[in-house]
Amino acid sequence: MTDLVERAIGTAYSRRLTDTWHLTDIDFVRALGGIAMHNPLGVAVWRARSGDFRDLRHMAKLIASRIIDGELVHDHNEARVAINRAANHLLFSACEWCRGAGQVFSGPHAQVCPLCDGMGEEPFDSDDDAEIWVLLEMRKCEAAATAELRRRLAGML
Repeated sequence: MTDLVERAIGTAYSRRLTDTWHLTDIDFVRALGGIAMHNPLGVAVWRARSGDFRDLRHMAKLIASRIIDGELVHDHNEARVAINRAANHLLFSACEWCRGAGQVFSGPHAQVCPLCDGMGEEPFDSDDDAEIWVLLEMRKCEAAATAELRRRLAGML
């Protein structure tokens, strides 16, 4: 997965260009570009979680229009607060115990992290419907983008 992330954000190393995948950086760029046409929010979240934050402003605009249209918030200021809290949680709340992996090793076997229950992140502490909706929407779109990227890249092998 690390190779996939590094290639998609343009940091592939020359030693990885000779691996068994026979895929080049342009294959990843094309796949992500095609996915972004149908799921721009998913690609923006996927890139942000991979360390590429250049789409964050676009991501916030996409989400703001959705929660204002859905009447979860009344104005852009409420939307901004909800988006900031949810995005900060999604991007920067890795579990301290397992460091975001969702599992810990005791001896040769991995076990579900007892602190985060395998989620890899701290629990989201909010009663605000807009914040919860934003977080779930970002996760849903990111999962769809990741699945589509894997499907497209598998077809190129």
